[in-house]
Amino acid sequence: TSTSTSTSTSSSTSSSSSTSTSTSSSTTTTTSTTSTTTTTTTTSVSYEQLYQLSHCDRNGMLLGMGVDYRGTLSRTKNGLECQRWDSQSPHMHTRTPQNFPNDDLRENFCRNVDGEIAPWCFTTNIFTLYDYCDVCEGYVPPETTTT
Repeated sequence: TSTSTSTSTSSSTSSSSSTSTSTSSSTTTTTSTTSTTTTTTTTSVSYEQLYQLSHCDRNGMLLGMGVDYRGTLSRTKNGLECQRWDSQSPHMHTRTPQNFPNDDLRENFCRNVDGEIAPWCFTTNIFTLYDYCDVCEGYVPPETTTT
């Protein structure tokens, strides 16, 4: 999880003055007070949102092959649960954390360890060896303004 913080500061100055006069002398007193208000807004942005912002086009299509995807998506585009990378059941395979130590094969998260067209995973469905994952699913591009 990444956090972005913005701070805005506003200042206001108010003055008050009072004048006292007597027959023998004159006194003027001026008092200034400055107050500062600081507002901090914290917005949490998930890895998934940041990844989608830089890797998905306006139509929700993946740009590139997703070889650098390190999110926590663990279901395929067809809704199948991913098999753990360190498990050989129900499907035996060689894409293990030991064989691919630099590819972050944690738990059952979608990855692209071998340059496929998109992140993928082995499935827990005995009839489907593997399936692709849609890491851009649900992506809503930011609004753009023209001036």
